[in-house]
Amino acid sequence: MKFFANIFGFVNERPFDDDAVQDVVHLKNACGLSDTQVADVLAESARRIVNKYGSLMMEPVGMTAEGLRRKATGRALFAKLLYLQEFDSLIARDSPAVHTCDVAATFGATQADVDQLRITSLESPR
Repeated sequence: MKFFANIFGFVNERPFDDDAVQDVVHLKNACGLSDTQVADVLAESARRIVNKYGSLMMEPVGMTAEGLRRKATGRALFAKLLYLQEFDSLIARDSPAVHTCDVAATFGATQADVDQLRITSLESPR
């Protein structure tokens, strides 16, 4: 499970596309992880990201350029984690594990934040 816990670094280091997500699903299956274990990994990843980049603050007024970069990185990571949390092949919708991982709450995101940052498709526009 420790290897899987480091998978988000792998996803963050490469383009976040369907291939990357399918690799995460394959790793979950190869490691024999349950939905609960995946939810725990995503929840821990969310906590670590918030500790490093802060909560999901949407108002950049008065921030330095470095602060803006940190918040932009945090927002991008939030969107990726939210996508993974909502991806049925990682955590089934009917699994009790769905309720153990709330990326939005960990980041302090409102429903408007979630709606604005949610990744709806990984397909490249043509």
